[in-house]
Amino acid sequence: MRLYTVVFSLFISSAIFSQVTEFRVADNDFLDDIENYIKNYDKSLSKELKSELKSSYVSGFNAKQKEKIVSFANELIKKKINPKPYFFAYFKSINGLGKTENLKKEEFDSWSNLMTKLLESRNKRRLTDFLILTDGLFNQNYISESSSVIWKLAKGTYQFSYKKGAFVTFENSNFVCISKNDSSIIYGASGVLNVSTNTFKGNKGTVTWERLELPKNETFAELSTYRINFKSAGFGADSVALHSPFFTNPLLGKLYEKVITFTSIDRARYPHFTSYNQSVVLKNIVPNVDYLGSFSLIGINFKGGATGKNKASIIVNKEGEKFIEIKSKNVIISNDKIVSNDASATVFIKKGEQITQSACDFTYQVAERLAIIGVVRNINIDNPFES
Repeated sequence: MRLYTVVFSLFISSAIFSQVTEFRVADNDFLDDIENYIKNYDKSLSKELKSELKSSYVSGFNAKQKEKIVSFANELIKKKINPKPYFFAYFKSINGLGKTENLKKEEFDSWSNLMTKLLESRNKRRLTDFLILTDGLFNQNYISESSSVIWKLAKGTYQFSYKKGAFVTFENSNFVCISKNDSSIIYGASGVLNVSTNTFKGNKGTVTWERLELPKNETFAELSTYRINFKSAGFGADSVALHSPFFTNPLLGKLYEKVITFTSIDRARYPHFTSYNQSVVLKNIVPNVDYLGSFSLIGINFKGGATGKNKASIIVNKEGEKFIEIKSKNVIISNDKIVSNDASATVFIKKGEQITQSACDFTYQVAERLAIIGVVRNINIDNPFES
């Protein structure tokens, strides 16, 4: 029994002494310490990271910057930060930052100043959240990553700051949201990310319909104030200005964007824009047809209509004169047809004479210039045409 006790005690002592309790400043010593620290948990990663750091760390930072990097590592030990994933994320962040081409002093200082503030704080979570962010951001340009969605920085500048937690200010940045087999881009985004809540408050940006094959310089929405939870594949925005070939001046409204797989372009539901104005006038929405009502662009499909007591109007003109007027809360307009259900119709025969139908379905086939008015019937109500 004593023999087993002695052997077991020696094994425990050996494991304890193999642990790194303080990182040393000299380049080779620091790299050896990183390798010894990590190999207790992941041998392959320890060798891989040491090999990469020989280049990125040794040549990527000056002497004063290296002193800070080593001191931060020692502070993380004192705070008893979990090695995996957080301490590993710190080492990988250093590797990614060191690989930055022409790393500017202010870029390093922005990161190191925030690290100093977070290490001084008692809140460990704010620190560990920042370590995970910088690992993804410095190495893969990831702002956020989960099993279902990735938000990635494709272009732009950013700066770190502290205000009871870690924040990142982005300027003129392109954000890419990737989910399943689809992706969407916000161009020229500006705003501030709260690292711990994963919430971005934007004040600028542009969303296009290019993934639905509409030219991005013709159909696009300019964002003003909006909020994105980077854990989600979608977001909404108010006071959006939509530019479209449908109208000359931008139209204000709400935008809903979500990255979701669609089977065909004409069945896509996003981006989804809805106008504030219930009385949008669109002349010749298709040849010889005018429209009055609200405007929604759902994917590539124009959906009209109205809310409350309002109704949208479709006016079919013949020889420059009003021939048919349809009123309804639901209108769908595509390149080849116009459809409206639960509508009322008025057909103007000649001056002073007309035929009306209070409950009908309406279809206008653009190529054939054919208007079809079908009566809606049910058990209790009969709706004849009236003149």
